[in-house]
Order: sequence, then C-alpha cells, then structure tokens
Amino acid sequence: MPLKTIIGLTLGLLSISALTASPVVLTNGPASLGSGSEMTAWIQAENFSLPTNTLIDGVIFRAFIATFGAGYSGSVAYQIYSNSAGLPGSLLLSGTANPIPVATGAVGVSSSVYPEFILSFGITPFLATAGTQYWLGLHNGPLSLQTRDEFYWEGALPNTGNQPTGLGDPAPFDGNFSLEALTDHAFQLTGTEVPEPSTVPMIAVGLLAIAASRRSSWVKPFPAARQFSKNLS
Repeated sequence: MPLKTIIGLTLGLLSISALTASPVVLTNGPASLGSGSEMTAWIQAENFSLPTNTLIDGVIFRAFIATFGAGYSGSVAYQIYSNSAGLPGSLLLSGTANPIPVATGAVGVSSSVYPEFILSFGITPFLATAGTQYWLGLHNGPLSLQTRDEFYWEGALPNTGNQPTGLGDPAPFDGNFSLEALTDHAFQLTGTEVPEPSTVPMIAVGLLAIAASRRSSWVKPFPAARQFSKNLS
C-alpha cells in the first residue's frame, strides 16, 4: 500500500477520534472566587502555550453573572491572537459560540449578587504549535455589544496562571490591550495532541498490523465451518 494512502488512513482515524469529547490539554488556574474581569465593555485576553503540537477544539471558563446587570447576552465571541512582545498581536482565529451557563451554586467576591457559572463551548479547530505563545480573547456577546453588562471572566488563584496576567481591550476594541486585568483568568482548553510527522508512518504500520492480525483471526474459523456443514450433508 502506498505511503500516502497509509498516512491518509491514519489521519482519518485520528479525525474520527476527534469527533468524541476531547480531553483537557491545558488548565490556567484553578479558579478563584475572589476576582474577575468584566468582558462586555472589554475583550479580556489571557496568554497560553502548549508543550506539544495540539489541535485545540474547545474552551471551558468560569464567569460571574451579576444579578444587577444585563448579564449574559446568549453568546460568546472568541479570538486567538499571536503574541507580540508580551501583548496580543495579530488575529489568528475568531468565532462565536452559544454556551449555556451552568450554575455551580457558588458566589464570587463573597456576595450573592455574583453567582458563579461554568461555560463550555467548541471552537473552530486551531493548531497550536508547541512552545509558541498565544492569547485567548473572550467577549460577552457580539463585538458590537460594548456596554458594561456585569458579566465577569473569573480570575485564577494567585501565582497559578501563565504570566503576564490578563489584559483587557476596552471598547471600541481597537486592539489596545494596554489595560492590564486585575488577575490571571481561569480557563481550560480541550483538544488532541498531533503526532510528529515522523511518527505517523509508525502509527500507520501498527494499525495495519493490528488489522492484519484481526483479519487472520476472522478467516481461520471459516474452513472448519465449511467442514462442519459437509459432515451434516
């Protein structure tokens, strides 16, 4: 079988596995109930990097949705930026998701008017290169929504997140991330590690060997079955 076909089959199997729920590949946190950053009048951003090439396909984060504001708009705009001298740089990916907030029963900043929620959503798959710094940006609703609606991206416990701490781009969202957030933001990324090109043929050979072994075990019983049928006649 040609090598290109083997590689194609292998990548196909990897794609099929990606259809199932992906594991968490990065945790920036754990979360703190003591702080958060408003993400309607700002795009809040947090940096991240991964030790291996990884296809990121989902985001999980915690938010305080204050009872006295407009709250959740029903959608989240997400962005992934390159890193430029410690700040979010060029926009590499953007999209919109509609996660359903799930109440945890906890409250933020020791006040019942800041109930805590978990939001998780899938994103357009993004291939993050090993060891490269990126920035994840989140905003409550479409970017045309720029009022302060008291929707807060929950912070991480001190000294548990990637440095520098989170940055905010205030409305009208001109890319000026000079306003530093009060804290790191807590979030998780889900995805799948991508094999190095040199390992793909080896994976393919292993898969073919398993397939051949199974095929052999399937074929062996048939001659005996035919003999059994002959004896009956």
